[in-house]
Amino acid sequence: MLPETHLEALRILVKRHSRVKFWLVVGSTNLAMQGVDVAPKDIDILTDKEGAYAIGEFLLDFVVLPVEFRENERFKSYFGRFVVNDVEVEVMGDRVSKDLPGDTWGETRGYPAKILFEIDGISIPVLSLEQEYKAYMHLKRFEKASKILERLHDQ
Repeated sequence: MLPETHLEALRILVKRHSRVKFWLVVGSTNLAMQGVDVAPKDIDILTDKEGAYAIGEFLLDFVVLPVEFRENERFKSYFGRFVVNDVEVEVMGDRVSKDLPGDTWGETRGYPAKILFEIDGISIPVLSLEQEYKAYMHLKRFEKASKILERLHDQ
């Protein structure tokens, strides 16, 4: 179930992101919208470098951590953090990852196909549950992957 705070934050994001060519909601908020039994904490947005900087400008009044290139042991991307309607929003542009420290970095290979998900009168670009399942398996987050699989079997 998607909390009302998240829905209101998504309304603001959709309104402000209308000129960004590519962006989509991924992660637990996407899963909750599509009926997976998870409690989302934040909103994760996947985009490209150009989109990350554009979103950073559109959300300037909500900025906690401005968009810039960042890297940790598992991910690197053009990353920014915002708080919209009391919900943390993380933006990741041109994100690449590696499975374990010491592994080589993956490559950004284009972007997954988005689908438009309708909720409470707004269209939100999201990743399909099938693609989310593959992503969670790749990240070795098996508990959420099994919840996605349950939802896919229920459809």
